[in-house]
Amino acid sequence: MKVLKIIFYAVIMVIIFYTFLWIFADWLEGDDTPMVMQEYVISEKETLWQIASEYKPKEMSYEQYLYELRQVNEDISTIYPGQKINILKEVQEWV
Repeated sequence: MKVLKIIFYAVIMVIIFYTFLWIFADWLEGDDTPMVMQEYVISEKETLWQIASEYKPKEMSYEQYLYELRQVNEDISTIYPGQKINILKEVQEWV
């Protein structure tokens, strides 16, 4: 009888563990904020980090936004004033 009790509690703990894991994984995905691509002209002394701080969604990290910028632009390892790049901008919904 004691063994059945241990197995029962073990199964309950596994169910609880996987439930929390599923909830946490869903939370890690974040919300799917709609984004649009827009052409952007680099200003004098501007950095990608500054662009990210202005246009990234609140839920997205700087690193993730910079990664996304690198995905939509061919080569932005070095930027210069007047250069045109594509940026991702959060869609503003009007209610």
